[in-house]
Amino acid sequence: MSDDLKGNDVEPKLDDDSAFSPEATASAEAPVEKPKKKGKKKVLLIVLIVLVVLIGAGATGFTVWHEQPSFCNAICHTPMDPYVESYENGTSIREVQADSGVTLSVTAHKMSSMQINCLDCHIPTIEEQISEATKWITGDYEVPLPLMDYDGETFCLRSECHEGITNRDELGQATADLERNPHNNHLGKIDCSQCHRTHEQSIMLCTQCHGDSEVPDGWLTYTEAKAQEKEAAS
Repeated sequence: MSDDLKGNDVEPKLDDDSAFSPEATASAEAPVEKPKKKGKKKVLLIVLIVLVVLIGAGATGFTVWHEQPSFCNAICHTPMDPYVESYENGTSIREVQADSGVTLSVTAHKMSSMQINCLDCHIPTIEEQISEATKWITGDYEVPLPLMDYDGETFCLRSECHEGITNRDELGQATADLERNPHNNHLGKIDCSQCHRTHEQSIMLCTQCHGDSEVPDGWLTYTEAKAQEKEAAS
């Protein structure tokens, strides 16, 4: 047997000796560079900015809507519907007065130069909102809602409401020229709501005793008010 056939000592012949060149070896051993992530970071930043803008716009829009009467009956629609209607159309919350055609206090406030809406007067607290939401969800409410006796100092006589009138003394002075001053009377401190019925026709309480008392246009005498309450309850 020839020496050419002994063992497997025959070295393989490569067609391309460059495969084992120093340059090729260095290339094979060099680490592979990962794609740069700058593009992905830029896209993520844009997405975050868009989300922040959308959330901000949504929050702003909700805040604006929250200030409008439409918010009140959109969320708590059943008990609040007649109140929003009285604000928008001057219709009393009592069906018996629905066609009376009078201008309610709430409508006058809407039509004033200040264009007062619900939350300008009804400033809600967290406790009130939780209580109202609970009553709405459980159905523990009446329609219309019971008349609220509000304290004039905190509800009506705020500095931003009636110019120059921020307390009962100033209020009494403002109507001092009337023959019978309803804001400085012998009955003492009376809740504003006893006469000023915002979502219903207001009542001239003095007529309970003084039949000759002047009754403002669109108001009711004490006797008329009681008759309407009786009719509404029947």
